[in-house]
Amino acid sequence: MHSKALKASFAVILATAATIVTIILLHQRHNRSDAETFETSLTVATLNINGLRAMGPASAAALCAKDLAAEHSADVLLLQEFLLWGDMTEEAFRDMFSDEYPYVVIQDDEAVISKYPVVSRYQYDFPDSDNSYSYNDLMISDGDTVRVFNAHLQTTGVRSIQAMIAQSKAAGGSGIPSSAQVKIFTGNREARLYQASRMRRDIDSSPYPVIVCGDFNAVPQSKEYHIIKGSDLRDSFRQSGHGVWTTFKGGHGLLRIDYVLFDRTFWCIDHQVVDSSVSDHMMVTATLARD
Repeated sequence: MHSKALKASFAVILATAATIVTIILLHQRHNRSDAETFETSLTVATLNINGLRAMGPASAAALCAKDLAAEHSADVLLLQEFLLWGDMTEEAFRDMFSDEYPYVVIQDDEAVISKYPVVSRYQYDFPDSDNSYSYNDLMISDGDTVRVFNAHLQTTGVRSIQAMIAQSKAAGGSGIPSSAQVKIFTGNREARLYQASRMRRDIDSSPYPVIVCGDFNAVPQSKEYHIIKGSDLRDSFRQSGHGVWTTFKGGHGLLRIDYVLFDRTFWCIDHQVVDSSVSDHMMVTATLARD
């Protein structure tokens, strides 16, 4: 057999083997029966809502987010890149959710929408950045408080670079030098590393069980992800995910950058990635149980 044919055959075998292993691993994530009973469970949903801009009027995007959360029985919905504009005032937003989610906290570009009381909250705005994270203490039952983080870390810079290139070419230029592009990428990654480390400090000091949600703008192989996850947090997709894993529609549909992480007092019994027209990100939901 020709060497090229041999190489092609070997590549097919490797691809097939990788697919089989992936299927096995995905199946093994479901290693606790849904029939098992748990004392409590909490379904959290996280969504970068892209400024409520994707569906025309802001109210249409807000209503879509509410319907998605209700359809997937979310107890808490965490929004990033949240922006009130047009027909969506803060009062109108609260009224829209009030029948199912009586507790709504809005600060800057974050929103926390909850069926449970938010008894305390802290937000940290990263220096020299529009990004931030918050933690929100939810009283899910008498004497039982959970700390839920809502994070939006520094963008990669891909879109700003694309805009700069387009602007340069429109003016008759040839784009921007690769050195300038590398500088943007490197600077944004350094910002994310700092942001991940800063948030990890508050994760470590939490007096309550911890859930960490949001748009990290970092893939699971990244250092930023591993700083946040550490050795003590679990990833809902890795524990209970199946099927679609990407959470961002850009990047050729290959990027998982939105997460639900949680400490070892929880067990994920269901993970879903929910596509819709409300954003360029997909909503991630995780049902977390406690023995």
